[in-house]
Amino acid sequence: MLVGNLQSLSVSEAVVRTFDGKHPCCLCKAIAEGKKSEKKSDSVSSLKKFDGLPLMPSFGIKPPADFLESRSS
Repeated sequence: MLVGNLQSLSVSEAVVRTFDGKHPCCLCKAIAEGKKSEKKSDSVSSLKKFDGLPLMPSFGIKPPADFLESRSS
């Protein structure tokens, strides 16, 4: 729509006309028709409660029992 408006209007006028909501293109009209035809009860019933992620047990990293630390001086 913006490209079409740019062919006959200045850049600022084309941007305003494209996004002012008063001059919808065919795609905008089709989306509006689809929104009207949607049933609100269908969209509400499809929602599910999100309980969050399951809690993970905390863990730590431990060296093996036979691990010996050697420091070089």
